Amino acid sequence: MKHLGSVLVYLSATLGTAAAFAGAETGPVWWLPPDYSTTGHHYDRLFNIVLYETAVAFAAVVIALVYFAIRYRHREGRRAEYDRGDQPKHIMITLALAMIVFVAIDMNIVHRSNVSIDEIRSGMPDPDDGLVVWVTGEQFNWVVTYPGPDGKFGTIDDVTLRNEMHVPVNTKVLVRLTSRDVIHAFNVPQLRVKMDAVPGMETRVWFEAKEPVELELACAELCGWGHYMMKGRLVIEPREDFERWLKEQEAFLLASSDKGAQSDE
Repeated sequence: MKHLGSVLVYLSATLGTAAAFAGAETGPVWWLPPDYSTTGHHYDRLFNIVLYETAVAFAAVVIALVYFAIRYRHREGRRAEYDRGDQPKHIMITLALAMIVFVAIDMNIVHRSNVSIDEIRSGMPDPDDGLVVWVTGEQFNWVVTYPGPDGKFGTIDDVTLRNEMHVPVNTKVLVRLTSRDVIHAFNVPQLRVKMDAVPGMETRVWFEAKEPVELELACAELCGWGHYMMKGRLVIEPREDFERWLKEQEAFLLASSDKGAQSDE
């Protein structure tokens, strides 16, 4: 028991230091992709929390391991003692260390995760607000659909494209996802967005970009032999440019429909 107090103080100090570092607001770090979204800092902060706390805990365990290996190394004239580790003092040390790790690391991560998730979910736009886009995954394309002038999906004036998506900057975008064949994953790392597209059901994800940029829309689920080429273009642009582009698509669709009707006659 004589080493119990020093061990507990040592681990409490190291894990407390980890929690303090992880709790601090951190800016962009070089190993993460640039963040163009208004919610990306939540994900980055959680990443840093897990990284810092586990890194400090790992260092604490390694330092303790090296210390005990040196402290109890073989010495001439000293006999090794066999210890089964089942005495009350050993049980108390194990439980105390487990509680320190559980409270300082596990509970801290769970708490901060729940806070961030609640903040992100609370910002999800209503379908009547912002921009709503249907995205359907299929081997090996993204089918992107915008409602036409009537504002409804599933009508003749819908604007549908393959592997190209345009959204306005500083606008909440609600993406309604589904799949026609296997599970795909809508993934834009620079917006900290990743959501599965599942056959037979609808999933939703939202984002708000804070500056104009062109990004790659990737599939993050191994969906078949052509998975490597399942990627699209996501263009984030000023609202006036987006509205002009959408009107051009609607005009092209209308002209194509008129030509088709005339050819039928």
